Amino acid sequence: MKTLINTVLAATLFSAISFGAFAAQPVTDDSGLVPMGTISIAKADTVADLEAQVQQAAEKDNAKYYKIISAGGDEYIYGNAILYK
Repeated sequence: MKTLINTVLAATLFSAISFGAFAAQPVTDDSGLVPMGTISIAKADTVADLEAQVQQAAEKDNAKYYKIISAGGDEYIYGNAILYK
């Protein structure tokens, strides 16, 4: 039983570390990075929600970094970002 608990705890810890290691990161200085495309987010409730959606889309496209290049809106927030390898 103790071995099972230790195994589950180790797997949970490893999953959390692995997920964090592959999360796309925002950048402000993109010099030296290789662009791989752009994405658009059409509907976010807040700026934080916009950034979370950009990060999620970047990870889905296997991008390591992203840079939000525009954002705006009245009722909803929209924006565009560049993805980098």
